[in-house]
Amino acid sequence: MTEFSNQSHRLLMQLFGLSSLQDLPAMSDPVRELIELIGNPRTTAADLTATILKDYALTTKVLQVVNSAYYMRNEPVTSISRAVTIIGLTALKNLALGIALFDEFRRQGREADKVLRLMAMNFLSATQANLLTQDKKYPVLPEEAFICTLLHHLGSMVILVYQPELYATFEQAVNNGYSEERAAQMACRGLAFTDIGRELARYWNFSEHIVRCMEANPPPPRDSADSSTLLQNIAAFNNQLTASLLVGSDLDLEELIYRYGNVLAVTKDEARELVRRSVDTAATFSDSIRLELNKLALRERLIPRLRDENAQWHRDS
Repeated sequence: MTEFSNQSHRLLMQLFGLSSLQDLPAMSDPVRELIELIGNPRTTAADLTATILKDYALTTKVLQVVNSAYYMRNEPVTSISRAVTIIGLTALKNLALGIALFDEFRRQGREADKVLRLMAMNFLSATQANLLTQDKKYPVLPEEAFICTLLHHLGSMVILVYQPELYATFEQAVNNGYSEERAAQMACRGLAFTDIGRELARYWNFSEHIVRCMEANPPPPRDSADSSTLLQNIAAFNNQLTASLLVGSDLDLEELIYRYGNVLAVTKDEARELVRRSVDTAATFSDSIRLELNKLALRERLIPRLRDENAQWHRDS
């Protein structure tokens, strides 16, 4: 463990008032198992089915979604194994993890509305990453792009769930004009949310890919074989794309495309279309996600912008 890692470890224990990180609430077994399965290319349908079936609530919600109007089945799907056949192994992995994480953080968090809002934005970003990776045929797995993008903001989510007072301090600092990184450091004893997310991800035994993809400003890939750095760029870009369209300005989107356009071979028009598709896809995954996307007025706010490429908008206060 490096000197900085030792220091961040100690600061985390102070933040949470712990004598050891082992006193932190553990991720539930289904969530940890799902993350491990998604990161393993050898995962089979039987592996995934067995993990989902361990959690009755998760099983019920997965079947609800598969039987929703989005999949338009003439006959009801009554088993997880049949659900794999209907929507595919990759889609079911992403669906199950999204539902499980939503329930995990919503159950443990005191700021339910804020937790749902942040998770909805994270899920939308992850859906974008999955679609973009498939569209562009990047040399990374779409499901890996999904999970790394979903967990890109793990640090801020954990602070919101377990230390909402610190998160409120962070929000106030942002409202006062500080950058998000500086605001997080002011609230969290010098630690950025990225530092917190990485430390906890390692404690929870998440893959090193997930840990590295929490980088807010990754460098461009060294070459076409540098898939690890490409994955970092996919995660950062898609989370920033969601933020720029929800609470940003036209200038933010322009700057984002300038920063990532060549790296990811994506244009402004493609980014607009990607978000439009992702809103429709993400809204089908669970009642919680759909309701929160509706609360965010995503369709009313995003779609007019996406249809008019000359539309101008201003950053929310």
